[in-house]
Amino acid sequence: MISRVVLGIALFIVHCAHQVPPSGGEPDTTPPSIKTTSPASGSVSHAPTKAITLTFNEWIEPKSAEKSITLFPPLDDGITVKVRGKNLQIVPENTFAESTTYHIELNNTLKDLHGNSLGTPFHFVFSTGASLDSGRITGCVIDPRKKILQPKVALIRWNSDTIADSMLFEKPSYLTQTDSTGNFVFDHISEGPYVLLAYLDQNNDNRLQPGKEQAYASSERKIKIGTRPLLVMLFPAVSDTAAIRVKSLSPISEMYLIGTFSDSSALYNKKLFSKWTISAYDKSDMGLTIDTILLLHHSNRFVLQLENPMEQTGYDLIYPQTQLLHTPDNDSLRFDTLRFNGFAAEDTMAPKVTFFAPRSPADLNPRIVIAGSEPIRCDSVEWFITDTTGDTILVRCDSGYGDTVVFIPQRSLGCSRDYSFSIPWEFFVDLVGNKASFPHDTLENLKGTFSTIDCDNLCISLSGQGKCLHHNPDRWWVFTSFSSKKSYYAKDENGGFAFDSLLAGDGSFAFFEDLNSDSLPNRGRLTPWSAPEPYIPFYDTVEARARWDIEGIEVPACDLCKRFEVPTQGE
Repeated sequence: MISRVVLGIALFIVHCAHQVPPSGGEPDTTPPSIKTTSPASGSVSHAPTKAITLTFNEWIEPKSAEKSITLFPPLDDGITVKVRGKNLQIVPENTFAESTTYHIELNNTLKDLHGNSLGTPFHFVFSTGASLDSGRITGCVIDPRKKILQPKVALIRWNSDTIADSMLFEKPSYLTQTDSTGNFVFDHISEGPYVLLAYLDQNNDNRLQPGKEQAYASSERKIKIGTRPLLVMLFPAVSDTAAIRVKSLSPISEMYLIGTFSDSSALYNKKLFSKWTISAYDKSDMGLTIDTILLLHHSNRFVLQLENPMEQTGYDLIYPQTQLLHTPDNDSLRFDTLRFNGFAAEDTMAPKVTFFAPRSPADLNPRIVIAGSEPIRCDSVEWFITDTTGDTILVRCDSGYGDTVVFIPQRSLGCSRDYSFSIPWEFFVDLVGNKASFPHDTLENLKGTFSTIDCDNLCISLSGQGKCLHHNPDRWWVFTSFSSKKSYYAKDENGGFAFDSLLAGDGSFAFFEDLNSDSLPNRGRLTPWSAPEPYIPFYDTVEARARWDIEGIEVPACDLCKRFEVPTQGE
C-alpha cells in the first residue's frame, strides 16, 4: 500500500515537472521578456569560471533556447545552455578568457511554452577584465525591394591585408541581429579592422551560406573600429562563390568562335585573357592562336577572333577560372577545359535583325534598340529619327559589337508626336562583315514607328532638394512611376534633382551612388569583391501632376538609417 502511494507521488512530481502550457483561459500571445541577468549587463571583473544566468517572466522552451544563444568572441571549447523553468544558464565548457569583453546574443528564435517568440533580440555584455572594450558601430541594412528584413549582422576580424574569401563564410568574431526596421548596434567591440556583413540566416547556424542566403555589404571592403562611433549602411550583395566559367563555345565561321560566361562577363578578370589557349585534342600540332577576345555589349557573351583558321576537328579551350580577389600567379590559378568541334566553312550568311521601337506611348527620352540573331554593329554611329512635322533628331550608338545596338536621342522628343526611324539594313554587319538584308515585302514592317506621351498626360517638370544633402558628382536621383513602372534618372544638382517630361501619376523617389560610372544602380559581390552601390529608396508617395511644373519638393534625407522604415507586405 505504502509503495503504491510513493509511486503515485513520484508520478505526480514527474508530471508536474514536465514543462507544458497550462490549459484553459485566453490564449497567451505575449512574447517572453527578460527580467534580470546575473551578472548585470555591463559588469566587469566577472570570474572566468562563473556561469551566466538570465531570468525570464515565464517558462522557456528548452530546445529553442539552445538554438537562440550565441557568445562572441566564441570560446574554443564552446558553452552549454541549461534551462530550468524561467531561468536560462550559460556555462563555459572550460572557462571564459581573462581580460576579455564578451557579448551574448539572444535572438528571436527563443520561445516560451506557448510558442511565442522573443519579440526583440536581446544583447548582453560583460567583461572578465577591469573594463569593457570601447569600440562602437551602428548602422542599418537597406534592401530597395521593400522586403521585411531582420537579418543577422556579422563583424569578421581582418587578420591580414589580403583577407581570405573563406573567412567570410566562417563563424564571425561578433554577431547581432537587426531590429524590425533593419537597424543594428555593436557596442563594446575590440578596436581594429573588420569586414562587416549581414545575411538572412535561414538555417540559423550563424554563418553565411554562399549562394543560398541573401547577403548585404558596405561600400567599403574594410572598416576600422575605434573609439569614435561609426555609422555604416549595408546593401544587397551576391554571395555566390562559384567560379566564373565558360558555359558554351561554338564556331560561327572558320575564324570566329562565340561563347557564353556562366556569370556577367564584367566580373571576369580581363588580365587573365592572355592565359587562354586552344589546342587540338587529337593532334598537338593543330592548335589555334587567339588574336582578340571581344566582350559583347549588353551581354554575358564573348567572341574569340583567331589568327589561323579552324579545321574540322575537336579542340580544347583551356582557360583560368576567376573567383579570386587579385590576379594570382600561374601556380595558384585553377584552369578549366571546354571541348568543342571546329568548323572549316566560310560564313557568308547575312545576319537576321529585328527592330524594336519603344512601345507606344514612349517617354520623351527613349532608347531605340535593334537586336540581332548574332553579334552585330552599326557602320553609322549617328543617324536621325523624324517626327510628323519633319523635325529630325540626332541619335547616336556605340561602334562596338553586341547582341543589341542601342541608339540614344541627343535631345528630348516632343509630346503627342509620331516618330519614325528608318536606317538601311546594310549598315548592320556581323563579325565577318556580312551585311543584313531583307525581302522587300517585309521591309516596311521593319521600319520603326512609335508615338510619345500625350501632352495632357505629361508632368512638365519635377524638382526639389534632399534635406541635409550636399552635391555629390556620383549621385543619381530616380523617380519611379507606380502605374507604368518606368524609372526616370537625373544627375544630382547640389543635393537636389530636376526631372523633365514625366508620365503623370503617383511615384516615389530614390537615389544611388554610381561608383562604376555606368549610370545604373548595381548590386555588390563578396567574391571577387565588388562594392555595392548605395541605393536609398524613399517610400513617400509623390504626385507628378499632369501639365504642371512642380517645384520645392523636400526629400527627408538627414538620418537615413532612422528614417528608413520597411513597409509591411501588401502596401
